[in-house]
Amino acid sequence: MEKTLFLKSLIIVFGVYFLSTPIYAERVRVDLTFDMFKKIQLGMTYDEAVDIIGTEGELFLDSSHGQETSKGYQWFHTKNKDTTLSITVINDKIFQKIQSGLNHNSSIQLDLTAEMFEKIQDGMSYDEIVSIIGTEGEFVQESTLNLNKIPDRTYLWVYKTNGVMKIIWITFNDDKMHIKQSMGFDQGSSKIINRIVPQ
Repeated sequence: MEKTLFLKSLIIVFGVYFLSTPIYAERVRVDLTFDMFKKIQLGMTYDEAVDIIGTEGELFLDSSHGQETSKGYQWFHTKNKDTTLSITVINDKIFQKIQSGLNHNSSIQLDLTAEMFEKIQDGMSYDEIVSIIGTEGEFVQESTLNLNKIPDRTYLWVYKTNGVMKIIWITFNDDKMHIKQSMGFDQGSSKIINRIVPQ
């Protein structure tokens, strides 16, 4: 239980850090691609990820708890500071990968509505949710607390117009929705539904 809580806290902290905007000066810059992100698999080593990307990442997290050693690495795109790829490595195995800006399927033309968000129900498949929203989402994150279990996968939908931004995040486990989040809708429509998935 203690180990699981530690791993979960690391993933949460890492996600919060990744969603913030760090200083871009002197960052590790590379011509990142979405194909690189897809090739990196949970359970790989840091060195295997470096072989895929072509250069060492920037170490931004380095901590230990008992026998657990955890590190976070980040890469920035050469031309766009908002395009990034990051991984969390625990005991030299990748437990989480996150990307931002590598695949712009999420910048959709269809407006996102609170009604769409409310129709999304626990246990729905990715295809069912795509049929509700009307377009594919952007695959932005994969993570697990146990490499022997099916990982969580998070998809993002973003609608931007006239300075207004609406976002829907959906997390699936075994192609079943168990977390949904939204931002930019009317007050009361933004909420989190989290069905606990055994790890």
